Amino acid sequence: MKRVNEWALIALFILLWVAMLSFYPSDCYADNQIVVGLDGWQVPQKQVRYMPNYSTANPWQSTSQFITAKGEWTYGKAKFSASGKMDSISGSSIDRLDVDYSFGSYGMRAGIVPYRISWCRTYDANSPYIQEADAFCRSPILNEISRGAAGVQAYKSWIDGDYLLDSMVGYYDPLIDNQDKSLGPYKQVGPTVESQKFGGSLNLMRLSTGTQLRISYLHSRLLQNDTSPTGFQRHLEYDTLYIATETTFYDKLQIRASWAAYLGEQINNRNLYEWTGTSSTIEGVYAITPQDSLAIAASYYDNITEYASKPGKLQSLNVPSYTAAWRHNFDDGYFGILQLTQSTDDYTTSNQVNTYKEGVAFGLRLGKVF
Repeated sequence: MKRVNEWALIALFILLWVAMLSFYPSDCYADNQIVVGLDGWQVPQKQVRYMPNYSTANPWQSTSQFITAKGEWTYGKAKFSASGKMDSISGSSIDRLDVDYSFGSYGMRAGIVPYRISWCRTYDANSPYIQEADAFCRSPILNEISRGAAGVQAYKSWIDGDYLLDSMVGYYDPLIDNQDKSLGPYKQVGPTVESQKFGGSLNLMRLSTGTQLRISYLHSRLLQNDTSPTGFQRHLEYDTLYIATETTFYDKLQIRASWAAYLGEQINNRNLYEWTGTSSTIEGVYAITPQDSLAIAASYYDNITEYASKPGKLQSLNVPSYTAAWRHNFDDGYFGILQLTQSTDDYTTSNQVNTYKEGVAFGLRLGKVF
């Protein structure tokens, strides 16, 4: 299928957002938001894994502009949702463009739908971070779990006493909408010719306290053709798991703990290997005043790869990181964020060559919410 120009899609979405905001019927409810801003980073000269300058879609620069947009329009039992972003370093994407129709507590979605695997705050206008602490949220190589793809979903929600339970299952084909550029923690060898995903999630919330629990699962299968004359076809299958809980104390302190994992294998006879990558994160966000918040987090990402051709020789990666961020909200939707992230890149190749790098990144974001 012909690739879709993401920038044109985002421009179309913004025009649609403005049009519907102006002309939607009186019995249609709209909830829309655009965030624009400028980021500035001072980063280590050496590329430390999962820092802001690591594996960027566009050439790295110390300052970059960004825009995120999301909207929901509800008309009767139908709801249209859309979200997209542009970033001069990370690139652009449409992460949601779907129609939702509910039948009481049941419902269906179709279009470009979110996987609903993580709690990454990609489109949260009140996020305390420029770049989140969890490697699965901040890394371009790993953060597909915070995105979406063309597919269909079925869901059911119900209340039992003091608890709200939300369940969802879905099937996706990322090739339809060109979401085949981030399909797991590996280097592409050629065009992706086949890609399917299926999975689901469970969300449990205690209504009296707002405490939440999420358990999510996504299975991925894909084929790639090598660009070399050998025509080698690569076949990968992997599972994504996500477990997280979040609670608030005294309306001031929000605590979140999460665990995410990639468990996969390349099952070609030419080069058999398996990998396990996990990220454990704990964070606290404290509302100092109605305008100021402080976030502190610790995260540990590790990855072990085992090749059938080299038994006993494991390729390992360990990335501990620590993040602190302060956000201040000004009048009229303006805000600023200061962030410090310290990270270590401890890597052992399949040939047992050790490398070690570390560094600190300082970031400043100035933005406005419309």
